[in-house]
This record gives sequence, structure tokens and C-alpha cells, in this order.
Amino acid sequence: MALDQGHDQDNRTDHNISSNSCQRCEGCDAHYYWCHLDNTQKFFFKIMVGDFQEKMIIPDKFVKKFKGQISKVIKLEAPDGNKYDVQATRDLNKIVLGSGWATFATFYELKEGCVLVFRYIGDSHFRVLIFDYPSCCEKEVFHVVINYGSNAQEKDIRFDQSLVSKTRCRNDGSGKEESHQRCGHCDVHFYWHHMDDREKHFVRLMIGNFRRQMSIPEKFVKNFRGQISEVIKLEAPDGNIYDIQVTKSLNKIVLGSGWAVFSNAYELKEHDVLVFRYIGDSHFKRLIFDPSGCEKELFCVVMKRAPNVQEIGISDDQSMDSPSLRSDEHVTSPEDSQETMNSGSLQETTEPLSVLATGCNLTAMQKTEVDVLVKKIRPVIPFYITSMNKTSLSGSLVFCKDYAVKYLPHEDQFITLCHPQKSNIWVDNLKVITDGASMLSAGWLCFVHHNELRESDICVFEVSKSDGKVTMVVHSLERSHCLPGKKPVSQSFIVKGEATEEEERDDEHTESDYYYSRFANYLTDEEQEDIFGSASIQLGNPVYVAVMRKTHVSGRNFLIIPSKFAAKHLAERSHDILLLRSNRKGWCVKYYYHERSTRGGFTCTRWTKFIRDNKLREGDVCVFELLKGMSKVTMMVHVSRKVDGRFVLVG
Repeated sequence: MALDQGHDQDNRTDHNISSNSCQRCEGCDAHYYWCHLDNTQKFFFKIMVGDFQEKMIIPDKFVKKFKGQISKVIKLEAPDGNKYDVQATRDLNKIVLGSGWATFATFYELKEGCVLVFRYIGDSHFRVLIFDYPSCCEKEVFHVVINYGSNAQEKDIRFDQSLVSKTRCRNDGSGKEESHQRCGHCDVHFYWHHMDDREKHFVRLMIGNFRRQMSIPEKFVKNFRGQISEVIKLEAPDGNIYDIQVTKSLNKIVLGSGWAVFSNAYELKEHDVLVFRYIGDSHFKRLIFDPSGCEKELFCVVMKRAPNVQEIGISDDQSMDSPSLRSDEHVTSPEDSQETMNSGSLQETTEPLSVLATGCNLTAMQKTEVDVLVKKIRPVIPFYITSMNKTSLSGSLVFCKDYAVKYLPHEDQFITLCHPQKSNIWVDNLKVITDGASMLSAGWLCFVHHNELRESDICVFEVSKSDGKVTMVVHSLERSHCLPGKKPVSQSFIVKGEATEEEERDDEHTESDYYYSRFANYLTDEEQEDIFGSASIQLGNPVYVAVMRKTHVSGRNFLIIPSKFAAKHLAERSHDILLLRSNRKGWCVKYYYHERSTRGGFTCTRWTKFIRDNKLREGDVCVFELLKGMSKVTMMVHVSRKVDGRFVLVG
């Protein structure tokens, strides 16, 4: 049985929060999730590490916030219907599964890296899904009931035993089919070929390049009999459905266009865990967990929709006035806002959640990104959206009269500027000018230069007031465009700014700033998970992944840097680059630039010394992470080596 079968999304929406009653916030949603949502709708997960074969600790957050009763003996129900009584002991705020857990772990062959997802179904009873590592698919052998554990009860058998008894397979290579006793091969065959597709799940850990694309596990793709079309639907816990483009390469299915919008909307972060359940017609439901082991509460509460709103798909090229994105708050799209702003004037008939400055035009993708911010933040004061031009980059930034009069201070006042992804703050004097508009100047220019804003960038100003003080959080949209015939303005002599969208289309990896050598492209998803899972890569830093070949580590010792990486992030000349290793000294190596081929690489004595000092071998995978904000071009080098069939980080 599917983990959430019988409790689909409709049940999760019994209590809708209307934005008319209160301003939606993360604290309200967390309170609603833990204090009002039916306990049978609550989940947590655990990754099997450490001494998991002897005991398991229920996540601290779940124990502290869960309002249901967890007795001294809890029941664990496995996918095959068996139920195990497990002793739960309390240690301060922790609940540890002890006596009985080892039997469960042994019977279901739990191994390090396995992921278990638990759903509370009442009366200290949890239903469990078991995912294998590194396949990220369910353990097939435990979906057919034949034998039972020593203390398991024979209840809730989900499959007709006659189906299993009649299963045949060819194991001896003779080509003859013979009936035989249950074996692992038969159970795998039964799971993929006879079990209802709507009972199937897979799990993904968010690591590496997860914000731009995500691949469906290879094992799921190879064995799944259902139809996965070129566009699949992803249904989040809050009921929203997103259309995602899929691309097929060999046996891989990669979620591309639309995935970035989804990952932004649901604030996916490194080490979040997503559980997918197929429900038919290329449609997947999912659960979203954060590293605490619990669900992200913010996205388990459904805002009440207007009567004419349907839960339809949200594609990443959808205009902002799509009915599926509207709520009782009458969210106004940038296009609607632009209509209400005639030469910088605002109509009084509606209260938009975003306002465009005169002359600011958004692409379809930018409109979607603005909507993601609106949905995430639900601003009390409408966003002010403007495009960077020569004046705002080198002189001052002006807020139009009608916006300033309605939402900003009516006299000169010092305000705080900040960036959502940085801890820095900038103070500026917000001045009221003669026609009633407001203007930022000196402090704004410091913000511009520090955050490397460029001409035609789109900035979204999130304005808030508290105790008479004004704060502006400035969001810079990711997909900015250069003016025709102009290149991005570089704020550094050596390290360049981000590439334009047109440049990104030239390389399938460029959009995410992850670049791969020819041999690195052959790394499997599981291998990439091992590599990126152990390397702590800072969000936003460009990365080049290279598999060391003989020419890199011996003989000529020459490593080529891809031309697109070089063109986007390095100066078009030869210069030094500082290579760092974790907890070790740095190596200053020479980057040689070849003008005709517009690419360069590492070679000669200093690169050879780096190889020898770090004892690099053929087959090692080097992840070159370009560190932003450094006065000198610096790369952190993460080295992974295959040990016993898996990549591990080498110190």
C-alpha cells in the first residue's frame, strides 16, 4: 500500500487558511501543521547511519512538536504488511527505538544509507517505506508477503498469494520455465511487472546541481512500465501542480525546464529529501523533508482559493495572471501592475502585491520568478520592481511618486538595504524629492558595486516597516539580460560576472554553472551523489568537474579548462590561480590562456607539483569550485576516489 494512500491531498485541505483572516507567515503554517493538522498526515524520515542496526532515534523536532501519543511500545508496519512491536525509551527529549528494532532491521536487511520514511497512522502505529541505497528505489523483496518475522502479525496482506505461487522465472539459463519457491529474483519481477504502478515510490536527496535539474533514479527508469511523457506533473503537498519538461538521454530521465521554478517555490536546500509517488498519467505526488527529518511545514498548508480557481499545472513559461496562481488576496501580476501604472501612476481600485516601474518589462520566466517570491513572502507592502539602467547603476535610484507617497516615508529617512543571500547591510538616506518621488543614492551605489548589479538586471524591492524603521530586501532575478550588443559589466579585473541567458543555451550545464569534462559526463547519478554529497560546495559558486586521465597526472601534465567556463568566469589572458585543499596549504598555479582557441588550462611545473603533493591518480575526480568574492582568483579543489565501488572524499 502506498504510504499516503487513503489520505490523499483532499484530506490535507480539510482546514484551509484564508489570507483574509490573517497574513500568512511561516510561523502560522508551522503552528497549524503541528497543532491543527491531523496527526495521520504527519511523516518523518531517517537515513540509516552509525549504529542503526541496534537502535534508531526518532527526529528531535518530531518528538518535541508532535501532539499525538507515543506509547512505550510502538508498532512499525512494513510495506509487506508485517507489524513489529518495538520498545520506545525516552531520554530527555529523545525517543529511542530499542528492543525489537534490531529484529526489524535484520529482517528487512537494512544497510547503511537506506532511507526509511515513517507515517503516523494513529495509536502509536507507524507505516514504513524502505528505500535502498544507492538505487533510491524501494526494496522490492519486501512488497510480497510469504514469511513473517518472529513477532509480526499476519494482517493486511496486500497481494493475492496465488499470484506469487504461480510466478515463474528462468534462473538456470536453460530457457525452461519452472515453478519454484520464492526468491529475490521473483520478488523483483513481481514488484516491477505485476504490482500496481500507483504503489511505487522513489526518493531523492538534494545535493549537487539539484536547483537546476533533477534526474529520476536509473533503476526506476529502466524498470518502470508506466508511461512517462515529455511533460510530467509534480504535485506538491500543498496541492499545487507543476508541469515539468523531461529530457531522455540513454536510460536517464532528467527534469529540466520548470524544475528550477519548483525548487525555488518550495525553497529546496542542500540535503532536503523528496519522496515521489506515481499516481498515473505521468503524475507524481511528493513529500518534502528538510534535514531535521520532518516535513517542511510551510508547504503542507493549502491557502483557500477563490471559487473560480482550479488546481491546474503551473508551467515555467506561464504568465503571472494564470488562474492557478491567484488567491483571495487578488495577486496582481506584473502585467496587471503595469496596466495600473500609467506613466508611474497607480489606480486605487485594487491593491497589487507587485508594482512595476515605468518602462520595466519582464520576460515570461521573470514573471514566474516574481510570482514565486510573491507566493513565498506574501508581502504586506507591494514589491517594487525596476530594471537597472545607467542612472541607477552610477547615480541614483528613484521610486515613482505614487508608490513613494503610498508606501514610503514622507520625509528624508535613513533606511537599511540588504541582500536575501548575504549577511551584509547597507545604510542609505532615502530622500523625498520635489515631485513627491523618493530617491536612493550613495548607500545604493555601494550596494550596486558590492552585489555586482549590471545594466538590465531586474531588482525586486521587498519593503518592510517596524517601529518607524524601513528595511528594503533587494532580490535580483537570476535570469537577467544584457542590452543588445553589450557584454555584462565586470566588477573584477579577473573574475567575470554571470553569463547572459543566450550564452547559457550553448551548453546544457552552463545554466547551472556546473561544467563537466568529456569523461565526467559519463558519471552516473549515483556516482555524482557520492561526489557532491561529500564535497561542501557553496551555493552560487561555479564548478568544473574533471576525471583525471593519464595526460593530467603524468607525462605532459596538462588539464584543459572548458572554453565556456573560461569565457564566463576567467579573464581572457594568462594569469595565476590559487588552488586550495581543505585544511591544507594553497598552490599557486599558472593558468595559460590560448587566444585563438579562447580556452586555457593548467600545465608545467606548478601544476605538476600540485598533482604530486596531493598524490592524484588516474581515475580520481577533481571538482574545481571557483570561490566568489576573493581578491585573487581562487579555486577550492575537492578530490574523490573510488574505494570498494563508491567514490569517497580524499583529504
